[in-house]
Amino acid sequence: MYNCTYGEQNVKVALLFEHKSSVPKSPHLQLLQYFLNIQKQQVKQNSAPIPVIPVIVYHGQQQWHYTPFTEYFPGIDTMLARFIPEFEYLLIDLSQYDEARIEKLFDSVKLRMSIVLLKNIFDTQELKSKIIRIFDKGDLLLQETDGKDFYETLLIYLFNVSKTPLIYPTD
Repeated sequence: MYNCTYGEQNVKVALLFEHKSSVPKSPHLQLLQYFLNIQKQQVKQNSAPIPVIPVIVYHGQQQWHYTPFTEYFPGIDTMLARFIPEFEYLLIDLSQYDEARIEKLFDSVKLRMSIVLLKNIFDTQELKSKIIRIFDKGDLLLQETDGKDFYETLLIYLFNVSKTPLIYPTD
């Protein structure tokens, strides 16, 4: 939950981040379930409801086409459409970000490493060419309290998801 200024007033918002490596058929349904869970928790805690801003971070190979939730119901009459919840989500498609832009947008070494790895995980040539750059700040991370755990998480992700052979045979 974040406190921020919106226009002239202070508001609380929750950001809901969802990571996708492939285009789902119905992202709204999953986001709606998460939204309801958040709202139920607020009711349970006797808290006033706060806006939830859903954000999908996507790094798959297919192009993502945003489809409004009402279009999940083709041919529905406008009188019935008013009973379907309508909400949007923000889409961060990492294929639209080059490394220079990633460097400018994110101060955190951990975020930059993660985003460049996610962006290139399915592209064998790009991953091979950038693997050294992705992990070049690893020595700095290992000095941080949780740096070793973060570094291990990135390596586990890399070896479990990537199809890129990272060990080269020697002659």
